[in-house]
Amino acid sequence: RQMCIRDSLIKAGIQDFIAKDRLDSEYLFKQCQFSIERKATQNALRDKTTDYEAFCHSLSHDFSGAIRRITQCTYFLNDSLAKNHALSAEEKQWLSFIQSSASEVQQLTSDLFNYLSADATLPSQTTTSTNLNELIETICKTIDSPLTILTCDLPIIKGNPSQLQLALKNFIDNAIKYNEKPAQMSFSYKIEENNDRLVIHIDDNGIGIPEEKVPHIFIPFQRIENGLQRQGSGLGLSLVHRIFKQMGGNIHVMPSSLGGTCFEIRLPIHQLANQK
Repeated sequence: RQMCIRDSLIKAGIQDFIAKDRLDSEYLFKQCQFSIERKATQNALRDKTTDYEAFCHSLSHDFSGAIRRITQCTYFLNDSLAKNHALSAEEKQWLSFIQSSASEVQQLTSDLFNYLSADATLPSQTTTSTNLNELIETICKTIDSPLTILTCDLPIIKGNPSQLQLALKNFIDNAIKYNEKPAQMSFSYKIEENNDRLVIHIDDNGIGIPEEKVPHIFIPFQRIENGLQRQGSGLGLSLVHRIFKQMGGNIHVMPSSLGGTCFEIRLPIHQLANQK
């Protein structure tokens, strides 16, 4: 408990206060020196983080182009070989392996780019009133797998439409991917009694997440082994977490009334578009 109190005080900025009963020149010098050094460290860390993210953006873009060319060449090679002679089962298997591997890396670079783009400080970010129900409808038109939406009652919120669509699509893709039966989902929201938080619930009927794995699901590149062998980069839920964190919110996991997973998203009430 003492550590929690200490962390809370430090987060509130207690290190920037000076005790009145210690106003001597040596103490003031040390406090000033500490503040200057801490500010310099913060600036250096921010600059390094910016450089890393710019590098990763460039890298993911370059990788994406190269992998796309590999994929196209593999398809052309496959067609050309098939026209000239009959491919053996082993040859077909190797070509298929190249194509699937390239597809996986393509998805990884795409997910990495989206993850890095989920940052409110990027100049390309735009915030506008976004109807989440319409986003769900748009996403459902693009998927081929069976999905039943039992309830879709979501608010209009202030946010970046493309990022919110990415987040909602991750929830829908996971509900379909990690399921042993036709996928069902429910979307709902409420406003807490003290009127300071917007709470969104996204339920599915999938296989769920083991309780011991829950603390790890929002960590980048963490893929949870849950009995179903599925492809993925391990960035989907960490991307979702980052998007809602940039909006001042957080996300939790709990059992769903549909038998699978319920994601609870908690946002500040001012994210509601109709709030004064």
